[in-house]
Amino acid sequence: MNIKKKLLMLLAAGMVLTSLTACTGEVIPEETSFAGTPETTVNPYRTDREIRKDYESIEIAGEHDVRILFVNAGRADSILIEADGVHYMIDTGEETSVPKILAALDYFEVERLEGVFMTHSNNDHISGLPMIADYCEVGACYTAAIATEMTKMQNVIEKASLEQTLLEPGQVIEISEGLYFEVLGPIRYNPLDDNDNSLVLRMTVNGKTVLFAGDMQHDEEKTLMRAGFDLRCDLLKVGNHGHKDATSVSFMEETSPDYAIITTDRTVDENTAHKSIRKGLEDVGAEVLITDEYDLGILCEIAHDGTITLENAVWGHVSDDVEFVSISKADQTVVLRNNGSEDLDLSRWFIVSERGGELFMFPEGSVIAADDEVTVACNDYKGDADFKWGDAKVWNKNKDDNGVLIDRHGNVIDEMLSE
Repeated sequence: MNIKKKLLMLLAAGMVLTSLTACTGEVIPEETSFAGTPETTVNPYRTDREIRKDYESIEIAGEHDVRILFVNAGRADSILIEADGVHYMIDTGEETSVPKILAALDYFEVERLEGVFMTHSNNDHISGLPMIADYCEVGACYTAAIATEMTKMQNVIEKASLEQTLLEPGQVIEISEGLYFEVLGPIRYNPLDDNDNSLVLRMTVNGKTVLFAGDMQHDEEKTLMRAGFDLRCDLLKVGNHGHKDATSVSFMEETSPDYAIITTDRTVDENTAHKSIRKGLEDVGAEVLITDEYDLGILCEIAHDGTITLENAVWGHVSDDVEFVSISKADQTVVLRNNGSEDLDLSRWFIVSERGGELFMFPEGSVIAADDEVTVACNDYKGDADFKWGDAKVWNKNKDDNGVLIDRHGNVIDEMLSE
């Protein structure tokens, strides 16, 4: 082969190689940067974080008055904390959780939340925020500095007219003198599942430690254990509703709680509060409690001497005299009747469409007269109605759609299938 032919062949090979490189190297998804691989474009919310040393310099001391209500928020998460007269909330549930969450706020007589922590971007942890912020004053809104869907969280925070405060691992939030929330995670960005980017908080009070695990799963558990945190706790809020892919045996042994609380509704998600998780926690000596077995939720009190008591938070029915008369798919209307002998204040009562998760809250000053009826209609209804839902359509015309009437104490008063 002469030199001219060799040069032509080398030139052709080089052109093919250049073409292949251009074709295969053009699209590199940002999410493929797991396990420490450098990203082509750095997203500040999708990078590992350095652990700050703030938590090492605090002095946990003193006696404190603390109550924690693990709200029965359905399959969602919402935890209300009262400490030395101030209130915080960890997660705000989904929209259908709001009746129970507002009832919990009333139960604790909350007028202001000093801060709300949103552990991660899943709807069942953040969607209730706008209605909660509309109901009571909220000071700060905290999130992790890591998230796969930070824009989604920021949109919810903006809808609630709040400002976001990002938290780094190792940071602390002072509740009162000698009492803190300590931020343990997330540390390592996980692009595959935002559950493993959950904000994990620790609170030590009156000699007892409570660990709030958000929806943390095995990957984030490993990261925290390798980081060297002392994860022993007396009470554990179990990660990810007790799914079997969360709360590994090693994490159970590392935390070794006396009490473990699982937040879920097993009638909605039968894979939660998994029997293997319950057994594993019991094997390390924990008493397991599940929110769907309680009324308003699980009320935890930590006495000055460190005694932990857990009981059912019960708030009596406002009235059992109100019932559904009809729920019409065709007209998209709901008719309620007061069978009692007295007028009834319906302020902050709710009607919920279970199929679509839509929610109607009766505004302040709503009254249903004794032995009378009221009609709640969607916006497209052309007839007379006492209240408008605000949506064009709510009740599913092709599938079963159950309506639920809930009083302002969070109690289910009546249910009816739409027809």
